[in-house]
Parts: sequence; structure tokens; C-alpha cells
Amino acid sequence: MKNSNMRELKIAIIGCGAVFEQFYLPALKKMKLNIACCIDLDLSRASLFSKKLKTISSTDYKTVINEFDAAIILLPHFLHASFAVDLLNKGKHILVEKPMALNTSECNSMITASKSNNKIIAVGNFRRNYKNTLWLKEQLNSDNYGNIKKFIIKEGGVYSWPVTTDSFWKIEKSGGGVLIDTGAHTLDQFTFWLGEAEVLSYKDDSYGGPEADCLMTLELDNGAVGTIELSRSRNIGATAWIETDEYEIFIELTGTKATITPKPGVNGEGNTVSFKKQSYMSLIQDQLFNWCDGIIKGGSKYVSGLEAKQSISIIEQCYKKKEKWLLPWVNYEN
Repeated sequence: MKNSNMRELKIAIIGCGAVFEQFYLPALKKMKLNIACCIDLDLSRASLFSKKLKTISSTDYKTVINEFDAAIILLPHFLHASFAVDLLNKGKHILVEKPMALNTSECNSMITASKSNNKIIAVGNFRRNYKNTLWLKEQLNSDNYGNIKKFIIKEGGVYSWPVTTDSFWKIEKSGGGVLIDTGAHTLDQFTFWLGEAEVLSYKDDSYGGPEADCLMTLELDNGAVGTIELSRSRNIGATAWIETDEYEIFIELTGTKATITPKPGVNGEGNTVSFKKQSYMSLIQDQLFNWCDGIIKGGSKYVSGLEAKQSISIIEQCYKKKEKWLLPWVNYEN
């Protein structure tokens, strides 16, 4: 699809916070997409970016509903479903930031609205555009490595995102902490590679607020069991280790390297690959391109609501099975 075709779409930005400013704005400007309006409850934020983009601003998308064909929803988590459903019912295509929604019931309402109105809903799980993520998917689909036996996935760093509202710290708005935030990306990569899973156990450090650290044990359809650990307080890296019948696979979740090593006694060759580093802007550009291609030409490379729902299902299961994680550095007295 050529950029000229993409520019036929009139796009609304709904939510002009840090995600828009840091990621989407540079990508949209680079692609020269047609931004019809910037919408935010904070009119000063909406006006700031509308001036840069030479477009209109508003505090309510309903007042400018006839000005756009598609919308990018960059709002606090608890608003994703209600805004998406309403806009889909008004005949607009949607790209909603991760997490898609707070639970599978909300996901279902969004998917139903998408189908009934014949409009696309794409989800901002851009890590599927990482070259190493796509490479590992291809390797696992090749059946050259045997059955998955075990996995250990870790992702965490000291939280430093430049938030512009308090929604991340209010559980009624965020839906949770690191699990539904960073975990929406981690678990989307996990389900992309290994499929759906049942949560056997889940524990986190929350005492009423958003969790900063969590650990879950999952079981795949084939019976393989593994763990995923997430943190906002510790630098534990971002890696996945996957054991199969005959090989061990190590891959960086957001990096450039992957290694496949045969187990002792296995007559096979190992492989180490390194991919060119991709910027966040380039990943968002790929995401926007796939969404627009889906709208204009019926392409299917965007992350659909059905695909994103798989990770939300795991998140929902985790919160339902929640136990307290008694970490050694947490000193809490009743």
C-alpha cells in the first residue's frame, strides 16, 4: 500500500498523553498521515498537538464525529472498551493501545461491535513487529525442534515512564499494575509463540494498589509448564528461555539476539542470530501501516481483537487466582 492511499484516511487521536507524544506523534509525522483532530479532556494538550499538526482540537470526539474515518485510542485502560465500542458503532475503524481491555467480557463486546459494523479493530501490541519475534514464530512453526517442554520468561526494570496523568497509579483506572501494563506486551509475545495457556498460580506484591512485581505459572495445551515473572522495581532483563524435546532456545524479548542450542546427545546444529536494532518509532510505523493496510486493502498483518484477547484472558485468570507474594524487601504490617 502506498503512502498516498494511507493519506486518504482521516484519523482522530483520542488521548494526547505520553504514549502519543513519545511514540505515535513522531511516527505519524514521518508517515505524513492525515490527522483530522486531536482530542483530550485536557484541551491544552489537545491544542498543543493540533497546532503542531495544523488540525483541529476538541475535548469530546462526539463534537467532531464527522471529521474522521478512523481513530487511535490512547486513553487510560479502563476507557478502552467503552470508547472503542461506541466509535465502532458509529462506523469508525479503531486502533486501540494495549492492553486491549480490562477483561475478556470487554474484549468480546469490542469484537462483536467490530464484526457487526464491518470495521477493523487493531490492538497496539507492536512487539509482533520485532524481527526476532517473527523469526522465533517461524522457527517454532517449522516443527524442527520437537515439543515445548518448559519455559521461563522474565521482564522487568525500574519504572521510569513519563506519565502525564495519575491513571497508572489508580487501580480503578489502570486495571492493575505491571501485569496489565508491561505484561500485555510480554503475554502477547508468549501467546504469539506458544498459544493459549491455563494459569496454574499467580502471586504479586499488591496490598490494594497496582502491583509492581508478579510471578505466574502457566500450562500449555500440551502439558508443558513454565513461569513468567514481571517487575517494575528490579532490572531483571527481558528474556525468554524455551526448552523443547531436543533444543534450548534463548531470545531477547525487546533486543536483537537469539540462540538455539541442541541438548547434549542431540545430533543437531545450534544457531545464533542477531537482528538489526529497531527503534520504537519504526515499530509504531509498522503497526500503523498494517492497520491502514487492513482498512484500505483488507490486509491481515495487524494484531486483531481476537488475537489480543488471548493475552487478556491470561491476565484475567491471574487476577482471579491472586495470592500475596511475600518478597523479602517488602515490610508490611497489618
